Amino acid sequence: MSFFAENKRFSFNITGEVTAQSPISVSRPDDNFVSATGTKDKPRLPRAGAKKDATLPFIPGSSFRGGLRRAARDVIRRLTGEQFDIATSYMLTQGVDITNTMNSQKSAGNIGLEEPLRTLNPLLSLFGAWSLPGHTGVSDLIPTTPGSVFTAGGGVRTNDFIRDPKQIQFLSPEDAEKLQQIILDDSATASEVGELKKEISDLKAKMRDSRDKEVKASIQEEINHIDAMIKVKKESKSGATETIQRPLEGYEAIVPGTVMLHRLPLTMVNAMEMALFLESLATYAKNPVIGGHKNHACGFFSATYAIRYWPEDEDVSREVASIRFNETGFFIEGEIADELQSIRKTFRTAVSDGKFNFKAFLFKHAV
Repeated sequence: MSFFAENKRFSFNITGEVTAQSPISVSRPDDNFVSATGTKDKPRLPRAGAKKDATLPFIPGSSFRGGLRRAARDVIRRLTGEQFDIATSYMLTQGVDITNTMNSQKSAGNIGLEEPLRTLNPLLSLFGAWSLPGHTGVSDLIPTTPGSVFTAGGGVRTNDFIRDPKQIQFLSPEDAEKLQQIILDDSATASEVGELKKEISDLKAKMRDSRDKEVKASIQEEINHIDAMIKVKKESKSGATETIQRPLEGYEAIVPGTVMLHRLPLTMVNAMEMALFLESLATYAKNPVIGGHKNHACGFFSATYAIRYWPEDEDVSREVASIRFNETGFFIEGEIADELQSIRKTFRTAVSDGKFNFKAFLFKHAV
């Protein structure tokens, strides 16, 4: 069976496993919760439920989707050789219309123009924008085993001049004197701030134990006052606001080697959309990174996926191909592997021949 003859559209359920090759850490606003130190300073992984250590962590699908869409943009840049303007760059990368023309675009009178627009701009069709749903779904990444979280990046930041006093000889007399003041201020501030933070931890414990709203409000006022004192002490000292030599609480990350379930459903894609999806995934596979802390080489992963198709007149789906990638390469195997590789080549040629318009994002562009 040839799937992509006559520009037909098919849906595929792509499911598989993503394996963390290094710590993977994603932190979002409001995901943090109190740690053993009594603070919310340590960046936490998102939780699928209550914000507790025991609750299942996950990596948001949006983190993977963003990397995949940026890879698609890079594919188009490479194949077209074009330098897109800022409006097109935002639309291709994030589906954001900085011209605000999509908001005023009326659907009335545009019936039947969605398909021409999708055909004209397969990247927009795959990943979507306002008023044009994307055909690519990306699920969250869910660890398959408990105990998949650890604290990465912890330790102590040292002052290099304390660690290696011989470095002082390379300073001018004026800077050597300034260094001495910085070290003295750092030491004093660290001690004072540490005591104040201990007070805050104690007050927060009292707040958790109290059910009286007025008592809680009073305690919060004390906490705010101490926070202000800490800020003043940090800003009044010599050198950097934060003390140079200090403990680092680190951040939560997925343990390397953890296997996570993942799903990439494709809904009613044609040959060129499937080809762009594969080109994007192959490009993403060359630098497969999710999340932050790249200075610590975090975020790297490998993956294996099965591509399944469910015929309308049958009760079971069937696997038609598989995809896998790791540090050795990107591989497509299975029943329709040759057809998938063929449409990739056709897509590259079509882009080079100018068959698409990746600047098009309005229905009127497809008229």
